[in-house]
Amino acid sequence: MTTGADPHQPHYEVMADVFKSLGHPMRIRILEMLTASEEVPVSEFLEELGVEPSHLSHQLSVLRRQRLITAERHGNQVSYRLRATEVADILAVGRTLLGSMATRVGDFLQAATDLPELHRSGERASQPEPSDAALTPDSGAGASVRGSEPVA
Repeated sequence: MTTGADPHQPHYEVMADVFKSLGHPMRIRILEMLTASEEVPVSEFLEELGVEPSHLSHQLSVLRRQRLITAERHGNQVSYRLRATEVADILAVGRTLLGSMATRVGDFLQAATDLPELHRSGERASQPEPSDAALTPDSGAGASVRGSEPVA
């Protein structure tokens, strides 16, 4: 549940808020880094992500508000860790889903390259497309292709 959230808020709204907090590439990367290490200092996030401190601070605050991460101060250094270890499971499922989607897209693309060439209705495979040079003026009613009926 989010900080200050209505305790009677339906679970699907709370879940939607959590999933929204996962809806930014930088927040996903932050969570991946926290999944790989027990604790990550802010300086490491800044180095890895290459962003301004204020932008990083905003992204971290979104994750803190959802209680997905927690901060700890060690002297003048602030480090973060996962508060909800289930986040690692969500990220793993996300990667599996992404792999599955990529496989399906790859299968689709492979199947598409194996399809026979498409031709417009009325065309035969051996006929080349008419060129602009083949167009001749008609009696003011449009253009026609040599050897065909006028276009209305």
